[in-house]
Amino acid sequence: MTQHTINTLLHFPPRFELLPGCEISIKVQDISNRNAPKLHSQWGSNHLSSTLPINFPVVIDSEVNEVGSRFSINVKISFLDSQLLLDLDQTFWWGGGDHDTDIYLSTVSHIAVFKSWMPQIGYPADSKLFVKLVELNDDGQPGAVIDEAVGLTAQTTPIYLKYNPFKIWPGQEYALIGSFEGYGQKVLALGLKPGKLILQPQIEQTPIFGD
Repeated sequence: MTQHTINTLLHFPPRFELLPGCEISIKVQDISNRNAPKLHSQWGSNHLSSTLPINFPVVIDSEVNEVGSRFSINVKISFLDSQLLLDLDQTFWWGGGDHDTDIYLSTVSHIAVFKSWMPQIGYPADSKLFVKLVELNDDGQPGAVIDEAVGLTAQTTPIYLKYNPFKIWPGQEYALIGSFEGYGQKVLALGLKPGKLILQPQIEQTPIFGD
């Protein structure tokens, strides 16, 4: 049996701090077969270092996993029973041997926004990328804009969109819409992930029973 290690480096938004007393739980799944994901590893602790990024090692058995195997990771961090992160899975893959991989986490108030696709065209070196967080109407169409962010189209790290959690409705579906500057002052659409998301879970109503 030959074991290798993927060091998943868990990144947080700028100026994010972990307070003493935070608890963490991490779940990694093997999603190489997307129709039958299986648990790879699970870990939790109530002792967290304040040093960021957090390095979480994922051990790979080369007799079980092939090079190119894909995994998902879900990280939950809570403080005094309040969740600090959005419930979003991130994916990564094993490139063979030991290596690092960067995982950018979304917090309650900051969403890590990634480019998922772009038109195969050139764009200026200083091209700006625009991101909007919008509320989806009942028919699935974009509605009110909640918040916006601007970055550079060429940057390889995600853009963090800051939003006001007090503008968010429980159970409401939201979407991220992106565009970027092309040549000739054209503004073109591009794909973003996460695409659709629920930023605050629906509040469960406690049933009331009669006498």
